[in-house]
Amino acid sequence: MKYDAIIVGSGQAGNPLAYRLADLGWSVALIEKKDLGGTCINVGCTPTKTMVHRAQVAHYARNAARWGVNALNVSVDLAKIVSQKDEVVLSFRGGQQKQVDKRANLRLYRGHARFVGAHQLKVDDVLLESEKTFIDTGGRPNIPVIPGLDTVPYLTNETIMQLMALPERCRPLPCLQELQILHCAKEGGKCGVCK
Repeated sequence: MKYDAIIVGSGQAGNPLAYRLADLGWSVALIEKKDLGGTCINVGCTPTKTMVHRAQVAHYARNAARWGVNALNVSVDLAKIVSQKDEVVLSFRGGQQKQVDKRANLRLYRGHARFVGAHQLKVDDVLLESEKTFIDTGGRPNIPVIPGLDTVPYLTNETIMQLMALPERCRPLPCLQELQILHCAKEGGKCGVCK
């Protein structure tokens, strides 16, 4: 199938581009492997901000006496917060689907896209062609290679937002940049990272 444009990924750049090009009369193929909305709507900005907002409310309630408000026995229902977060995500995702559905010249393909030629991609067994291909693939957790990590349960930015109860212990691992800075500090600033 030949299109004026192919967009791989329905994230924060892919969706607006797909809608605008379709509105200009272009035939557009939008390819999404997982959920419409990409990283931000599904596992990034939207769910984390929803959960952080609830944490902020709990913080204010626990510290209400500072403002002359008596709020006793403040507790958090994490399962309810996760449910609310999921509702917000589904609502945003549904809004993206409505935007796709109202454009006849925008076709959504669900699956993994792979290049098979300079201007050709395949999604499952469907061959797509275009002179213009835009890649808007999102992020995913990068699991570090740490001896023994594969033998213990661990959380990522995605899986932590699905917990229904707080873990007894949780130790965050520093990111690569933090490790480099720590190494540089250990070397007295002579490692080249901090220059």
